[in-house]
Amino acid sequence: MTNASHPDQHGRLARVGLARFFDAVISAGALGVAKPAPAIFHAACAELDVPPTHTLHVGDRLDHDARAAVNAGLHGVWLDRAGTPTPVDPGIHVIDSLSDLPTLLVSEFRTPTVTTSTGVPTPAAKTPDFSISPAVV
Repeated sequence: MTNASHPDQHGRLARVGLARFFDAVISAGALGVAKPAPAIFHAACAELDVPPTHTLHVGDRLDHDARAAVNAGLHGVWLDRAGTPTPVDPGIHVIDSLSDLPTLLVSEFRTPTVTTSTGVPTPAAKTPDFSISPAVV
C-alpha cells in the first residue's frame, strides 16, 4: 500500500525482484484515496480478503502509517529507522529495522501453540485477538 503512483510501484518491485512476494499492490493513484484515510487500508484488506482486525500494517511514517492503520482498525507498526524520541499511542509498536519484524510477529502476534495434553492452548502473557495471515500491508 502506497501513496505513490500504481505503475511506479509495480515497476519498483519488479526491478528488485520482489513483485512475486506481493499478492496485491494498492496505490493511492489507482484508488483515488491516500493514507491516512481509512478507505485505503480497508481497500487493501478487501483485496486480500482479510478483515482489518487480522491485518498488521508496517510503515515508516507514524501519522500516515502506524497511527492511520490503528485508526482504520488494523494493527500498526512504525518503522522508525531514525530512533525518533517521539511518544507513540498505545497499541502502536515501534521497530527500528525490518529485521526486527519477525521477532515482533512471533512475540506479539503469534497463534498460541498447543502445549497441553487436553489440546487447549496454553495462554500467553499477551494473547492477540487474531492469527497472523499473509496480510501484512
